Amino acid sequence: MAIHTPAPALMVVVDRPVCGEHAVVLVAGEIDLDSAPALHAVLERCLREGIRTIDIDARAVTFCDASGLNVLLAAAHRAAAAGVTLTLRRPSRQVVRLLDVTATTTYLTPAHGPPLTDPGRTLDAAAARAS
Repeated sequence: MAIHTPAPALMVVVDRPVCGEHAVVLVAGEIDLDSAPALHAVLERCLREGIRTIDIDARAVTFCDASGLNVLLAAAHRAAAAGVTLTLRRPSRQVVRLLDVTATTTYLTPAHGPPLTDPGRTLDAAAARAS
C-alpha cells in the first residue's frame, strides 16, 4: 500500500507479509500539517488490522514538523496501550534533531539498527504501482 500526498511530497509504504503481524512503514519526504494525516491513517490502519510489531523506517524523511511529531507520538501511545511494539528505525538527522529539541526521545526512542528495507527500491516499486 502506498499513499501519496500533495506537494511537498510524502510517500508512505507499508511492507508486510500477507497475514503477518509485523509491518515496516517506510516514510519518505516531508511530514507536515498537510501530509501528517496520511501517515496517521496508515499507522491507525496497522493498529486496527492487528499488527503486533510496527517498525517505522524514517531514514528518508527530509522534514518533520510538530504535526508529524504529534502523529508519531500518538501512534506510540496507542501502540503501547494495545501491547504493540512500535519502533522508529534509522531516523533521519532531521527527525533525530526534532526528538532531541522536543525532549521526546523517551516516548519514541530511535533504533539505529541495520536497514529493514531498501528505501530506493521499495519507493521506486511503490511509485511504479501507483502510476
